[in-house]
Amino acid sequence: KDTAIIYQHVYAPSPLVFERDCGASKTLAEDPRTQLAIESACQRVVTIQLVIWATPFVAIVFDAVIALFCLLQARLDLDDDVCITKLVQQFLSMLTFLVMGMYASAAY
Repeated sequence: KDTAIIYQHVYAPSPLVFERDCGASKTLAEDPRTQLAIESACQRVVTIQLVIWATPFVAIVFDAVIALFCLLQARLDLDDDVCITKLVQQFLSMLTFLVMGMYASAAY
């Protein structure tokens, strides 16, 4: 019911209805190009729903990483400049690998 708005706006020629156009009991269009466009629009809706669902989890992961960095700064003796530099380098390396992993999981 909440996703009906997405189905109404994802396909330009006419609003989609999940049961009729994308569900298990969908009716096929007579023109194969129209049917392909409708299936593509249904896939876009699924992608939009996944992004809406996963975005809070990405924010939680980034908040946890920043909290870990703050915890490391609070627990370590940071009087030495070499220790601070090493900590920042390790944090940036970890953050880089985290972002690379997210990109790889989304792109492949």
